[in-house]
Amino acid sequence: KAATRIQDDDDDDDTYLVDSSWDDENGNENTDNDDYDKNNEIQKPLQKALQLLSYMKSSQSNVTPNIVTYNAAIRACAEGQDLIGAFELVDELIACGLKPTIVTYGSLMTA
Repeated sequence: KAATRIQDDDDDDDTYLVDSSWDDENGNENTDNDDYDKNNEIQKPLQKALQLLSYMKSSQSNVTPNIVTYNAAIRACAEGQDLIGAFELVDELIACGLKPTIVTYGSLMTA
C-alpha cells in the first residue's frame, strides 16, 4: 500500500501516514507513485537524447548533428510528450541551415 506522510497544523510535531492508494473501477490498486513512475520512464529516453544532442553540439565533440540526429531528438520529444521541445528543435535545425524532412513533420504529428 502507498502512504503519504502528513503533518497536522498544531505545534506538537505529530505526523501521520495516510493511505494514498485507490482502486479503479476494475478493482485494480493505483497509487500516485504509479503516475510518477510512468512519467519518469517516458522522460528518460528524452533526457538521454537531448543530452547526446547537446554534447554533439559542444566543442568537445567532433561530430556535427545532421537532420537524422535532429529527427531522432524530435521523435524522442514526441514520445516524451514534450511538444514545445520538439518545435524548438525544428527551429534550431532550421537556424543551423538544415531543412525539415517528411520524417521531421511526421514526428511532430505524433507529439
